[in-house]
Amino acid sequence: MRLYILVGVLASSLCGSSYTIDKKLDVSNFFDSFDFISNHDIYTNGSTSYIYKHEAQSMGLVKYIENRIFLGVDNSSVTNVMPRGGRKSFRLESHSTIDNGIIIVDLEHLPANACGMWPAL
Repeated sequence: MRLYILVGVLASSLCGSSYTIDKKLDVSNFFDSFDFISNHDIYTNGSTSYIYKHEAQSMGLVKYIENRIFLGVDNSSVTNVMPRGGRKSFRLESHSTIDNGIIIVDLEHLPANACGMWPAL
């Protein structure tokens, strides 16, 4: 992740532009900055059942651990994907729109690029 920051700083200095932090998300405002979309997966027609925030919290899929934001997966349920079922998950959509700029994300862990994995930011 530090490489991306360095690239952003170098690009900024080469172009003569300067950037300022417009918004910082952390445990004080992260979940309030997004909507939990609970529709069927119309985007990829996948076998996912998107759930509301309160259900994701009660299942332990989203929470705060110390001063960190935890976004996890349901790795224990056995599901029926027909007709419109699937593993419970959550989809977050930001309240903000970013037209241009540099987005810096500090991730402690991201799943490997493997079959069935689709981490998206």
